[in-house]
Amino acid sequence: MNPNLPEMNLIIRPENRIQEIQMEFNTLYPYLKVEFYRPILTPGKFPNRGQRIEGYEPVRKYSKIEKPCYLALNSTRTIYEVESDFQNVFALAAEIYRKSGNNWIETSLTDQWTLEHQNREGELLSGNHS
Repeated sequence: MNPNLPEMNLIIRPENRIQEIQMEFNTLYPYLKVEFYRPILTPGKFPNRGQRIEGYEPVRKYSKIEKPCYLALNSTRTIYEVESDFQNVFALAAEIYRKSGNNWIETSLTDQWTLEHQNREGELLSGNHS
């Protein structure tokens, strides 16, 4: 890890609402957003994305966490790493989207990019660069 980069942790508590996680994530990375989905379990496969979880729903309804947990969101982490942590640590199927103009696009084809790279690309594609 680069010692010059601030450590950014997202604290996820069982009582949090999904929208609280989304808002905190978007505060750190304004040109990215995270959506959560009810997993569709297929035997022997990674859970597929199902119906989107509404923002008012509590984390405890979908996750097995019983106490506050931390998710590292420093800028050097990749989309794949963060989505995997949501799945493996919190049992939340997550998809991160990048802003492109007035639209949000999936980052699945670029999930090896870092959060910083994705966010910077979103800023450029939204015409908000200086």
